[in-house]
Amino acid sequence: ADDVALSRLAANLYDASNTTFLGPIGSTPGNGSLASPSTATWTIPSLADGTYTIRASARDAADNVQTTTV
Repeated sequence: ADDVALSRLAANLYDASNTTFLGPIGSTPGNGSLASPSTATWTIPSLADGTYTIRASARDAADNVQTTTV
């Protein structure tokens, strides 16, 4: 994905080892082009103390996907 013609942003929450999916924390509708600059609001649920992983991805109009993990 690049910064031109983004069609969807999404983020999911995982455990510290990045293997167990804990749930979605936010996304944009996947039905068209997003305005530039693109933003999304993510809601982190109440969690027990510990380490977690957020995996965010962006999809462009050509269906290319770029994912980052934080």
